[in-house]
Amino acid sequence: MSRFRRLRCLMVVLAALVMVFGFFVEIQRPVHGDVHWSAIWAFIAACAISMQFHLQLPGGQVISPMTPAVSLAFAVAPLADRPELDAITAPGIAVGAGLGCLVGAFVLRARTGALLALGEVATRTVSVFVAAAVYRDLPLSNGQSALMLYPAWEGERWRSVGMILVAGCAAGLVDLLAFALDRPESPMRWRGRVRRLVASSGPVWLCLVTTAAAIALGMVPLGLLAIPIMSSPLVLLWIVLRQQARVERGRRQAIMVLSELTEVAGYTPAGHGTRVSTLSRLVGEQFFHSRAELIALEDAGLLHDIGQVTLTEPIPRGATVDAAPADQARIAHEGAAIVRNARGLQQVAEIVDQQATPYHLVREQDVTVPLAARILKVCNAYDDFTQGRPDARAAALERLTLGLGYEYDPDVVDMLAVVTEVDQRV
Repeated sequence: MSRFRRLRCLMVVLAALVMVFGFFVEIQRPVHGDVHWSAIWAFIAACAISMQFHLQLPGGQVISPMTPAVSLAFAVAPLADRPELDAITAPGIAVGAGLGCLVGAFVLRARTGALLALGEVATRTVSVFVAAAVYRDLPLSNGQSALMLYPAWEGERWRSVGMILVAGCAAGLVDLLAFALDRPESPMRWRGRVRRLVASSGPVWLCLVTTAAAIALGMVPLGLLAIPIMSSPLVLLWIVLRQQARVERGRRQAIMVLSELTEVAGYTPAGHGTRVSTLSRLVGEQFFHSRAELIALEDAGLLHDIGQVTLTEPIPRGATVDAAPADQARIAHEGAAIVRNARGLQQVAEIVDQQATPYHLVREQDVTVPLAARILKVCNAYDDFTQGRPDARAAALERLTLGLGYEYDPDVVDMLAVVTEVDQRV
């Protein structure tokens, strides 16, 4: 087991320990009797229900964007006039979040068959515990926490809102750690991972934290009724995102079918397009931080050989790297013309069109070639050389080195060598 895999397992173990500790803490503190425990049960139910508003990403991962907002709202709920909720400790909040997420995950699996990753449940448990500890236990003035100071800040309510946002950011740091461990095999530097997280998930997390603050403050006059009322914007957002995910899945399926055309017709070997697409994305992740750029590169990898259907006779082994430069350029241009007929794939068509341009034209004649096209050129050549055989890696890299600086971008080849060494999927 790798070091990073052990760290991910540590997150799960840490969540389990927090839940066990919180259970024993709460069971030995019969504060306010049944009312106290009814609040915990309400928390568990709210988390379980929020888990049902899930989204399935193109890669198959299942996420529930409403769960962080609901769980954070309970963790920072400043209900000074509701002692049954104020008396719940931070470990008790973690117990409610963990049990609620587990129950919600089992219901989700039974209802739809969607499998929620255990790592997300563990991350949610630990992040809620951290947020609750910051808001409920962190001493700020005279040993009092933000929860205890809520009545004293009645005329300066911005202080309470500020502490709620601080607690939400502390939970966000846990999510940041989980993100960093989500792709441990990637050679991407930590700075790049942070930039990618901030660019892709920062606005979403800010929306969730502010919604959690609204729910928490709304629970003062409304109680638990504030959850469905304040969460309604997230429900609308979930509906929009779900529709967008369906459109994206349909688009991806159409691209996959189109990419298999050259394989069915016998122009390229089986799996070539998928391998080039996967490798292009893995290399592209080291240079790009935009999801749109990565998707365009991945799609270009699937469709890069579509121009071969215009050939009268297939190229031996479908390896365009062995074709004459003029033939490579013609295949790229014909493929780009086909891709341009599909709506919304103009960026993909540009990458496919420029994939045959040798790198020395970029360096010597200042020809503009997108970095994505240079990545695609290197990854396509690598798979043409290896034909999907891992044992041919060294020989393929040696052949790429022979064209270094003339045919291929040296930075891309260097990153390809790193990625193929540490990532077993290629």
